[in-house]
Amino acid sequence: MHKNEDERLSDIIMGKAVIELLDEIAPVTISSLLLKLQAFLLREENANKEKAIRRAIEEVKGATDQYRSLRQGGALVNTAVIH
Repeated sequence: MHKNEDERLSDIIMGKAVIELLDEIAPVTISSLLLKLQAFLLREENANKEKAIRRAIEEVKGATDQYRSLRQGGALVNTAVIH
């Protein structure tokens, strides 16, 4: 699967957020990941990176919503993948 540059940058930023959480010996949860990405967003000055951070946040939220929807529907299948 080929990803465009925006998707790649979002993936890199999400990875950096996870690495920072691990370096802090903090739990890596959806909440902590979203908080870390929000912190990145607050201090980012580059428009392209800001867009990529927003995309990463939306991907995490989207995967979380999909997981919740499957769980509430009683058909919990491990298909919620964060790209």
